Amino acid sequence: MHDLVGITVFLFVFCFVVFFMPEMGGYFLEHANFQEADALKTPEHVPPVWYYTPFYSMLRAVTVPLFGIDAKFWGLIVMFGAIAILFVVPWLDRSPVKSIRYKGWYSRIALLAFTVAFIILGVLGTQSVSPGRTLLAQAMTVVYFGFFFLMPWYTAKEQTFPEPARVTGRWITWKQIIITLGLLAALVILPLKAVGAESNVELDHVEVNIEDQASLQNGFKYYMNYCVACHSLGYARYERTANDLGIPTDLVLDNLIFDDHQIGDLMDNAMSTENAKNWFGATPPDLTLIGRVRSPEWLYTYLRSFYADESRPYGVNNKVFPNVGMPNVMHELQGDIVCAGEHCELEHEAGTGSMTPEQFDKTVADVVNFLYYVAEPIRATREYIGFFVLGFLAILFVFVTLLNREYWKGIH
Repeated sequence: MHDLVGITVFLFVFCFVVFFMPEMGGYFLEHANFQEADALKTPEHVPPVWYYTPFYSMLRAVTVPLFGIDAKFWGLIVMFGAIAILFVVPWLDRSPVKSIRYKGWYSRIALLAFTVAFIILGVLGTQSVSPGRTLLAQAMTVVYFGFFFLMPWYTAKEQTFPEPARVTGRWITWKQIIITLGLLAALVILPLKAVGAESNVELDHVEVNIEDQASLQNGFKYYMNYCVACHSLGYARYERTANDLGIPTDLVLDNLIFDDHQIGDLMDNAMSTENAKNWFGATPPDLTLIGRVRSPEWLYTYLRSFYADESRPYGVNNKVFPNVGMPNVMHELQGDIVCAGEHCELEHEAGTGSMTPEQFDKTVADVVNFLYYVAEPIRATREYIGFFVLGFLAILFVFVTLLNREYWKGIH
């Protein structure tokens, strides 16, 4: 009976994740789950599941060979050592008290540093390698092992708090909790921001709203006119999309289906695999789930970042995806874009393109909004149901709390 409060809180958090953040930024449902497997192509970066990433980050942090043995071997030793050292903690801790409640400030500061290092290593393990990230991972690896190697010293030297005969009351105040969480967040976020700034391209912000039917309809129109000839939407159907976007099916048949497809068919294209490889060197990927693989900001910036480059087969390159093997299919809308200066600042040549830069940005935003929708058409319904589920659990929490208080009122 008295466990109902904890169960209700767990269900609230669990349902919030299920209905509003099922992917959790790619940590719970990794982006690779939404990509077709290709046995002939190895991704540049293959991170492990999130609960292994701190140790994976330590493995990559070792970059110097020793005694003629490759650094990868020593990285493996460090990774397994980080796990094995956890088993000897009872012998490393020389403190006369065992609970962190009564340990001294040395132990508390060391635990804070360990927590910061572990979280930072976990985040770095999900990201690609860069000099700054490698340096930060090396520093955090030293902090991680320092927590254990110095434990016999600081647990023996520190002044502990007296243990009461019986544990009563709260041992930490809300003020202390808030200060600790704020300090922890600052110590984690600031170093990650410093190395995160090493990204080659700053992504532009874009608003996505799957309730905006006008935007979705416009995005659908431009996708079917400029993109679907190469990039199919093989997991979505014309009829479902038309109904969701409020478009009469006869208008879709007359204006957005350019071959012999019927309204109930999947949105495939007529390009054969052989022709695709001859023209592009590889089959253009299906983009049904690209809105779950890439963020809206990445898609928005990518579609606006093509520029003239005569060294490339199609005469264009892309600032977000260098040496991409596709033409700028929206060139007639966007116009000529040149890469100027040492940092390749993209500049629009006045008088080119059928749209102004502002109109083109709006069109691209609509296409991105459509791709965000088509990656999960049920998203709006999922979130709608989630509000009712969380509302029910919130009301249930009030009743189980009152029940719990009644259950314990005679117990001291």
